[in-house]
Amino acid sequence: MPIRANKSALFYTLLTCLICNVLGSLTPHAVKLADLFKNYSSVFKPRKDLSESVLVNTTFHLNIISEINERLQTMRFIAWLDISWVDEFLILSDDVESLLILKEDIWYPDISVYDAVDDPQTISDGKHVILFQNGHVSWYQGGEYIIRCVIDIRRYPFDAQTCNLRVGAWHTTAWTQRLIDSGKGLDISGYTENGEWEITNTMVESNNSPGFNTSWIRYHIYLKRRPLHPVLNTLIPIVMLSFLNTLVFLLPANSGEKMTLCISVLLAFTVFLTVFNDTMPKMSTTISYLSIYLVVQLGMSVVGIVMSICIWRTKDRENYSTFDFLEHTAHRKDQEGITGTMNANSESVKGHRLSFRLPKNMDGIESIPKCECPEMDGFRGDETDYHMSYSNYSNEFARQMSSKNIRCRREVFSSSKRYSIGEKQKDEKRRQNIEQLDLILFKITFALVLGSTIILLITLLV
Repeated sequence: MPIRANKSALFYTLLTCLICNVLGSLTPHAVKLADLFKNYSSVFKPRKDLSESVLVNTTFHLNIISEINERLQTMRFIAWLDISWVDEFLILSDDVESLLILKEDIWYPDISVYDAVDDPQTISDGKHVILFQNGHVSWYQGGEYIIRCVIDIRRYPFDAQTCNLRVGAWHTTAWTQRLIDSGKGLDISGYTENGEWEITNTMVESNNSPGFNTSWIRYHIYLKRRPLHPVLNTLIPIVMLSFLNTLVFLLPANSGEKMTLCISVLLAFTVFLTVFNDTMPKMSTTISYLSIYLVVQLGMSVVGIVMSICIWRTKDRENYSTFDFLEHTAHRKDQEGITGTMNANSESVKGHRLSFRLPKNMDGIESIPKCECPEMDGFRGDETDYHMSYSNYSNEFARQMSSKNIRCRREVFSSSKRYSIGEKQKDEKRRQNIEQLDLILFKITFALVLGSTIILLITLLV
């Protein structure tokens, strides 16, 4: 028994020495902090009167707007929140001004970003908070956020947008905490200007009414697009192409560049419309006025192509001279006949047949006068189907006959041309009518383009 008593006394003596050593190694601040958190629980709200809600002051500091995606209707930005509240159970002594402690060791508010793209983004990345002497706790939380932002592109590129950022409690009710604005609103003192958008105004809205079970704060960011880049690269080229589209009707009807210009302008409008639709949101609730203008100009370009084809077809039919074509064809065949006769061997000359059909007049009757040429065997000058055969003649005689035949045919065509003077006068009259029609179409299309352009600019700017 005495031995066991001595062992127990020795154990308690050593334990007492160890405790005294540990307590002696602790600083006074550590001892006070240990006493402060001795009976503290981070589960309950830091209020002695549980009927009171914790007032959480928030200040939103916007640093930079990285991107506003019109197609996805999102806004990406970098910002940080200044969150502060009072913990009535964490009052420091007079000799301690502030402490940097872990956030998980104390109660902290439940704050989430409601308008996040994927899911409500809970703000909980900050690991430390600052505890001041009077129990005031400051929590600074920053990062990159992506929120939904409904884009109205009707007045592009002179549009203005409003993006809303709402922060509030996601898991707790207003009985536990209430978010209030610190009075600074949306702070943009450290904001870096964006090259595409400028902030025109900001506003703060909260719902701390007694009837709401949750508490949140909504920050309104009013933005205006900087129009210089889209005006120089989109609006002005489209308007220039629209007026260029009207100049198609000033080109001559028989000009091949007329159709080339029409198709080139049409392709340019198609490219602009494709690029524009790829960048804009695919929605039917709001459509850009510039997109409507593009479609209208595209339709006018198609109409211009159709009218040019009709005019070109009519002009080409009127300019087609049957007699000129026939003279060229007959002369070419006669030259081929002469060459074939001179080069052919007299013993094996093959029969060469030259024939052409003269045109008929407006009544369908052949009206070409008779050709007064010497009649020979196999050659009759009073018929419209001429035939020459050189199989029984020498080369010299065939060449003479071919020369007579050429002179005869020229006389026939000379008579035919004299006969067609009246028809050419009609063609000239029709050509003048087509030119007047082109001028009228130019004036109409120019007036339409000018009017639609003025309406577009008034709609975008007013």
